[in-house]
Amino acid sequence: MNTDLYTTTLRQLNAKIIPFIIICYFVANLDKTNISIAALQMNADLGLSASMYGLGVGMFYISYIIFEIPSNIIMTKVGARVWIARIMITWGIVSAGMSLVQTPTQLYVMRFLLGMAEAGFTPGIIYYISCWFPKSNRARAMSFFYMGSVMASIIGLPISGTILNMHGIADIAGWRWLFAIEGIPAIVLGILVLWRLPQSPDHAAWLSSEQKGWLKAQLERDNAGVEVGKNHSWLSALKNKTVLLLSLVWFLQAFGSIGITLFLPLIIKSMASEQSNIVISLLSAVPFIAACLFMYLNGRHSDTTNERSWHLGLPLIISGLSLAIAIYSSNLLVAYALLVLTV
Repeated sequence: MNTDLYTTTLRQLNAKIIPFIIICYFVANLDKTNISIAALQMNADLGLSASMYGLGVGMFYISYIIFEIPSNIIMTKVGARVWIARIMITWGIVSAGMSLVQTPTQLYVMRFLLGMAEAGFTPGIIYYISCWFPKSNRARAMSFFYMGSVMASIIGLPISGTILNMHGIADIAGWRWLFAIEGIPAIVLGILVLWRLPQSPDHAAWLSSEQKGWLKAQLERDNAGVEVGKNHSWLSALKNKTVLLLSLVWFLQAFGSIGITLFLPLIIKSMASEQSNIVISLLSAVPFIAACLFMYLNGRHSDTTNERSWHLGLPLIISGLSLAIAIYSSNLLVAYALLVLTV
């Protein structure tokens, strides 16, 4: 391996691609989860019970599941850059439109449309990363990408709490300001995607011809024996035992992590009802600070050791046990600490 080319090429990829997709994923998760902060006011305004709020949250994932595969099939036809841009622009419009809902039914419809608009974004970015980063660096690249999700909680929750305090300005509820303001960045970023993200290494003006040659050769070696670009029936994936097992693992971890992300502010509010919305949002962000650090260290160590199973399985086991214990803890401080560990 040419060490100089390896170092300089990866440095360029990390500088040109990673920061931008982190910001994109940050905004994606902000628009997906800001309903957890909006709920502190919205539930009362719309007359939502806990189960009705849960249904509103869940409508996003129902449409996301339905349109996930079709969205990614289209992406492979039109290209990741164009499709990611389309996804971001449409979800930004829908997210901002959440500020106009007047009834629970309208909330359900808008959340369904939001999931429909955003479907395919995360797999699209993962696919895009695989087209640029060698296997030996993908776990680190993915850990950086997922930091965008964590940052949406670290930075986004306090920001959302601050916007919520705009309640009453121009006789508009704070939660409406929240949706309207936080939907705009996705639209802007969607437009920038067309300008900032090259379709492939061949289109990257910031890579030298030597760097492009090295990167393409490395990716070809990584994909040796893999039928890249060949048309397969997507139904065949549903018959693949590895795909099904990994899907089950992903489903089970999402079952816990999504619930924590979307209900954490309400859980903490029930534990510290005397605190302001800003304090609640700050306390909700703390668990994700530790998660951000561990995510990077875990991904880096996984690449260094070229080991994946333990780096995936052990954190899941620890988080599951921590969450189970937190549920039955009568000490609020201990329960909060376990939630931090879970995240």
